[in-house]
Amino acid sequence: MSSAGHILDMIIRFRNNEALRKATRNRYTEMKESYLKHCFKHLGGFSDNKPTDIDLDRIKKKIRADIIRERKMVMIKSSITLLLVLMLITFLMYLLIQD
Repeated sequence: MSSAGHILDMIIRFRNNEALRKATRNRYTEMKESYLKHCFKHLGGFSDNKPTDIDLDRIKKKIRADIIRERKMVMIKSSITLLLVLMLITFLMYLLIQD
């Protein structure tokens, strides 16, 4: 084979490899997209619908109510803890006075 034959063979192999690389890349992206569509479809993925203003207001109110309820629970728990500590201190003081 002459020098031109080797160069021609190299060019043909380069074109074939480039075509194979593009085909593999396309197949990979197609498989990835189909898998993601399957996951979103069956696992409750993102929907294209944006929440309306009414939905956003309802969600905000629910979050605010949860925060308020949580703050109330913290206040109640801390008040009970404070009351128990004060009762314990008072009882210990009473015992010290009795002796």
